[in-house]
Amino acid sequence: MAIAETTDLNEPKTAPGTRRWLLPGVGLLVLLSVGAGGWIFYNHYLHPSHQGVVADEAAPEAPVPAETPVLVTLDPFLVNLADPSGRRYLRTVFDIEANSPPAAEEMKTKTSRVRNSILMVLSGKSFDDIRTVGGKGTLRDEIVAELNKTLTSGKARNVYFKEFVVQ
Repeated sequence: MAIAETTDLNEPKTAPGTRRWLLPGVGLLVLLSVGAGGWIFYNHYLHPSHQGVVADEAAPEAPVPAETPVLVTLDPFLVNLADPSGRRYLRTVFDIEANSPPAAEEMKTKTSRVRNSILMVLSGKSFDDIRTVGGKGTLRDEIVAELNKTLTSGKARNVYFKEFVVQ
């Protein structure tokens, strides 16, 4: 019997309530960790309005509604080219793209001014100026620039050649 008592004396004694709080404390830590992980997952991957403040700041602004382009068809142009021989002429038909309906309406009301400015550009060209694709592109840009000097309610965007004959 004495031996049994000495064994009890060598064991450290613990307070009566220490083990009772260990399991609920660990459980609470696990629950908090799972909850924090779930909250981070929800905010990062599932919630659409919180995709990240940095991403919202870097996002481009909403696109400005595009203007409605309108094509204006003019009567054919027939001009003598500025060649030394004076025997070459250009016959062309094209559409002009205006950036808005008011600009197209202005082109129709100012037909004489529009045709005059185009004729001045065309008649100043020689065969060598317009025989290549690049020359035709330059001619198109010059026509657009000249038209934009005349228009006040909009702009001409482009010229689309439908016929282009040099003889």
